[in-house]
Amino acid sequence: MRKYAGAGLVVLGIVLTAYGWDSSGSLYFRVTRLFAGRPADGTTWLLIGGVLSVFVGLAMAAYRRPCAS
Repeated sequence: MRKYAGAGLVVLGIVLTAYGWDSSGSLYFRVTRLFAGRPADGTTWLLIGGVLSVFVGLAMAAYRRPCAS
């Protein structure tokens, strides 16, 4: 069950990262960076959340619980 949840988090993380990366090339992102001097908050959180989700998903999928016997 843990491997399936980890795989789901990896897929979700890839989607969020791709969406954030695509959004970082948008006109809104460039205008916000030009006038505010920093990137748009939504794009930043999409990228951070996507990368963290991939790492947590990989850790969940790779972790093996030791046998109790």
